[in-house]
Amino acid sequence: MKQFVSTVVGLFFLGWGFMMHFGGDDAKTTDAPKEVTKEITKTVETTMSSDKGNVEGIKLDADGTSITIQEFKDTTAVGLGDSCGGATGNDCHPDFYCQINAESKDLSGTCIDTVVDKKIECEKVNAPVCGVRDGHKFGYGSKCEAKRHGATVLYDGFCKKDKAAAGSCNAEVMGIGRCADFFTGVQYDSESNTCARVSTVACSADIPFVTEDECELACVTE
Repeated sequence: MKQFVSTVVGLFFLGWGFMMHFGGDDAKTTDAPKEVTKEITKTVETTMSSDKGNVEGIKLDADGTSITIQEFKDTTAVGLGDSCGGATGNDCHPDFYCQINAESKDLSGTCIDTVVDKKIECEKVNAPVCGVRDGHKFGYGSKCEAKRHGATVLYDGFCKKDKAAAGSCNAEVMGIGRCADFFTGVQYDSESNTCARVSTVACSADIPFVTEDECELACVTE
């Protein structure tokens, strides 16, 4: 993160120096490099993370001449097995993921380690895939990362809703992504020949049926 901030600061003053040197007398009397400020602001107003926890972000001061770094909230970055989300207000350390319990009243959860095989080392490549793990779709940077996290690759690219899931007796209620939004739907179980309501916490979800009646009418056999 320090390297990132140093780079941003360097680019900021390099751009300002360029304007002062080549911009003529008008540029030399300018109080702040408006164009550079506008572009740098887009860069630095980005939420980032570090090994200390979540940082709210960094931003240019109003005069466009200095950068303010907001402090880390170390008190809310909790570790493996600790309670997170919901009424706790806790965020997991970036190495972990807050697995929300869909049955909890306040959508709280537990910090878990999503890496199942730490012996696997993956190259930093931009080859996103969508994988499924524990009945949930997650996005990974590569097939290697998906394997490292114990996920089965479904397809290349980012995860998206399966249009064929709606009204399908073979589809399951499946959450997509890591968000704290609550979804509920109904799916058919062929072994018991019954329909059951399932809840998930995600960014979006595949929902086969909205009501039990719809599922039973389409799938349950006499």
